[in-house]
Amino acid sequence: MAKLNKTADNESSRTTPEEAVVDAGTVLDYLRKTPDFFVRNSDILELLDIPHPCGEKTISLIERQVLVLRKQVRQQREQFNELMENARKNETLSQQLHKLALQLIGRASLDEVFSILHDRLTADFTADTVEIRIFFEPRCTADAKLKEFSDWNGIIPDVIEPLLDPNGEPVCVQNRVSQMTCLFGEQATTFGSGMLMPLKGEDERIFGLLGIGSRDPKRFQHTLGTIFMSQLGEIVGRVIFPYISDTKDTSDMQAE
Repeated sequence: MAKLNKTADNESSRTTPEEAVVDAGTVLDYLRKTPDFFVRNSDILELLDIPHPCGEKTISLIERQVLVLRKQVRQQREQFNELMENARKNETLSQQLHKLALQLIGRASLDEVFSILHDRLTADFTADTVEIRIFFEPRCTADAKLKEFSDWNGIIPDVIEPLLDPNGEPVCVQNRVSQMTCLFGEQATTFGSGMLMPLKGEDERIFGLLGIGSRDPKRFQHTLGTIFMSQLGEIVGRVIFPYISDTKDTSDMQAE
C-alpha cells in the first residue's frame, strides 16, 4: 500500500515543460556551458536590451550604430514580409483567374456564362455582389430578357463615362456611391468599396461594365493594382463579346 502511495506522489510531482520554471541561475549555467550559443543564434541578439553601465541616457557610438542597424533590419524584415504576402495574394488571384477561364470555356448559353460569373466572382473574391451591364443588344433575341442588358437605352451616365475611354483602365472606388449606384442600384449605399471594369471585345471597343462590390471599405483598394483587374476584364469581355450584336463606338452614345 505504501508503495502505491509513493508512486502516486511521484506522478503528482512530475511537471510538464510548460510548467517548469527556468530561473536566472539555470540560464547562466547553460550559457557558461554553451559559449557559442549566440554565435549559433545571432538573431536573438537583436531582441536583447542592454543599457549602458554609465546610465540610461549614456550611449556609445557603437551602440548607436547597433540601434540604427536593428531598426533597418526590422524595417527590411517588415518589407520582406509584406512582399511575400503580396506574392501569395497575387498567386491566389492568378489561380482563381485561371480556374474561372476554364469554367467559362465552351459554355452553351449567355445565361450560363452570367451565372458562372456571378457565382464564382462573388465566392472567389469574397464580394457581396457582382453586377454586369451590357450596353448593346444581344445577338439572340431570347437573351434580351436577361437583367445584364442595360436599360439605359444608349444614354451613358456622366459618373461612369470616364470608364468608357478607350484608353481607360479599371478602377477601385471607395465611398463613391454615385458611380456604384449605376451598377448596383439602391444597395450601393451600403457598399464601402468596389471594382469597376470596362468590358472590351476583340475590336477593343467597350460594350459593357463589370462591377464587384463589398460592404468592407478596405476590401478593394487602389493598392490592388490594375493588372489583375485588367486581366479579369479582358477574360470576361472576350467570353461575352461573341453573344453581343455588332457594337458601335461608345463615343457615338449620348452622355447623360
